[in-house]
Amino acid sequence: MIKLSDILYESTTVEDDELDEANYPAEFDQKVFDPLSLPQKAKYARKHLKYIAKGSSRIVLEIDQETVLKIAMNRAGVQQNSTEADISRFYPQITAKVFEVSPSYDWIEMEKAKPARSADFLAATGLPSGLFFEFLDKYISKILLGREPLFASESHKKLFDEFTKTDLAEKVLDVVENHDLLKGDIVRPTAWGVVTRDGSPYLVLIDYGITNADYDFYYRSKRNLNRQF
Repeated sequence: MIKLSDILYESTTVEDDELDEANYPAEFDQKVFDPLSLPQKAKYARKHLKYIAKGSSRIVLEIDQETVLKIAMNRAGVQQNSTEADISRFYPQITAKVFEVSPSYDWIEMEKAKPARSADFLAATGLPSGLFFEFLDKYISKILLGREPLFASESHKKLFDEFTKTDLAEKVLDVVENHDLLKGDIVRPTAWGVVTRDGSPYLVLIDYGITNADYDFYYRSKRNLNRQF
């Protein structure tokens, strides 16, 4: 595996003219799919596409070897699709790219990623995954919340200080601050994955659609989660 730290976070923008349309199976009919309600869309896609994962608000399915389909299952999922589509345009180096979106954000097509393993974090940052997420959490909390971090030793603090100077840490902090992303969502391993670009692996965010405002509106009070449009 190529050492990610040697290549990561240089310009990795995927030009529109380099993109091919997603290769849906022949039996998947977009004209049938588009008019369906959110639950019907999820049911139809699951019948014709390979299931990958499901959360509280979206379901993820494989279209082809390079693309996944994220379908909203409720209002929160629609908002998350919209947020990811927006962020992807400005932070292509650290996010899985959004290729296509529906006009209503019922679904988005996104760059397919493999789950990030501990070895991927070590290769990309020089830190084990546990330490990476500890430092990322402390860095965001320090800068955005004013919470001074505590360290077990001086060497621990030195590693943290080195981490905060990396391009990755600065870009993640920037996207969290500018888009009011929920910190707890970003500092969990399942939010990260590895994509292949130009034959090289890149560590990127793959689940980055929940803002603090959306969390408060949809999840602190479940009454808004499944409200009909």
